[in-house]
Amino acid sequence: MKPTQLTGLSLAGLLCCSASLAQLTVTVPEPQAIFKPLAPVVWDTEPSIPGEEIALAQELGALVRQQDYRGALALLESQETPVSAAFEMLRAQLYSTLDERGAAIEAYRAALKLAPDFTRAHAGLGTLYLIEGQYDEAQQHLADAVRLGAGDAQTFGQLGYLNIKLGNPWGAVSGYQQALLLQPKNRQWRSGLLLALTESGNESGASALIDQMLTENPSDSMLWQQRANLALRQDDPLSALASLEVSLRLGDDSAENRQVAAQLAVQAGNPKRGAALASASVLASSADVSFVSELADWLLRAGEQRYAKQILDAMEQRLSNYRPDQQSRFYYIRGRLAEQSDQPRQAIADYRRSVDRDGSNGPALLALGELSLSQGQASRAALAFQRASVLTEFRQQAMVGEAKSLVARSDYPAALRKLQDTLKEFPGAYDLNGAIQSLTNIVNTQRAAAP
Repeated sequence: MKPTQLTGLSLAGLLCCSASLAQLTVTVPEPQAIFKPLAPVVWDTEPSIPGEEIALAQELGALVRQQDYRGALALLESQETPVSAAFEMLRAQLYSTLDERGAAIEAYRAALKLAPDFTRAHAGLGTLYLIEGQYDEAQQHLADAVRLGAGDAQTFGQLGYLNIKLGNPWGAVSGYQQALLLQPKNRQWRSGLLLALTESGNESGASALIDQMLTENPSDSMLWQQRANLALRQDDPLSALASLEVSLRLGDDSAENRQVAAQLAVQAGNPKRGAALASASVLASSADVSFVSELADWLLRAGEQRYAKQILDAMEQRLSNYRPDQQSRFYYIRGRLAEQSDQPRQAIADYRRSVDRDGSNGPALLALGELSLSQGQASRAALAFQRASVLTEFRQQAMVGEAKSLVARSDYPAALRKLQDTLKEFPGAYDLNGAIQSLTNIVNTQRAAAP
């Protein structure tokens, strides 16, 4: 019993009208960013060591060469008089190496207080702030390091990363490009540049970089995900699907991406693949139940009952894990499948299960009312319509349904009053005028024929 108004509805036409499909996005893990404090521990010659500290420098140098960092720190901390910027820098490096970041930050700040233009101190402090997630402070000190002459790849790469975090993809492009000039094969900088190009809207640059990176490493699923995203931005769903399928074959286990692939497959006219992807997500317990329900609904509306059934069968195996409202949605869609398959008794049973689990499921109440009415069960239909009438979104349809159930019981005066009340409450429902006029004629005729 396929609804006549949906006859001939194509999958592509149906899906193109979906707002959710217009905003498809492939989930791409954030490129791995590993930043370490300046290493190894070294003497910094930028600020000179005062003559009175030469002996201390020799003693500390011996400890550092032996990697006795605790011993070196103990010696530094034992000094009775303040040390120079060079030794504060050494203290900061030692604390960083021992992963005592708070103390390292304080030591870097002490070094900069003594020598405000200390380039490596700005770079080291910026790195620690970055690791700690204090992005504004990190950007300030790393920018100062560049301004004062720092030209190492890590500083530029860190600035690229920070600009991404701070919502400035154009600045990120510049930082990563500078880092790549110094380390052209560094995977971290290339991944960061790709993300920056994409977020800045430079799709041609991003595509060229992805192609280059895929040539070198075709088994990287993250690159295929990014390629799929670019294809979606360029309104090329077939290329997006092809790239996403490769990503899935390479081990992409993202439930979101499997669902995007399912939608794209259905949109491309391959409901079989779409249903298989959605069912696999369900059975792996990773599916978004709302998405899977919607996909099954789309397939039903497009007349693809067997693929809708495949998804519903998979959902049934996990049904006990769903919330009552999700179970209600499942039974409603399965009821529609039964109705389309000319199984009205099964459909009514599923619609009743649906409203039992969620009494606010308006579509299920209306469907139960309409089907009960078509099966000659006017009283059951009236009850379903009455329950739906308290739901604002469905009240008009429910009131019309109540009128239809009254007509089925030949109570034409009550049906007329119900439609008149509906039109009064919903004055824009002009399509009721014809039915009201027909019922008026019937009631007048009955009254005239009455003794």
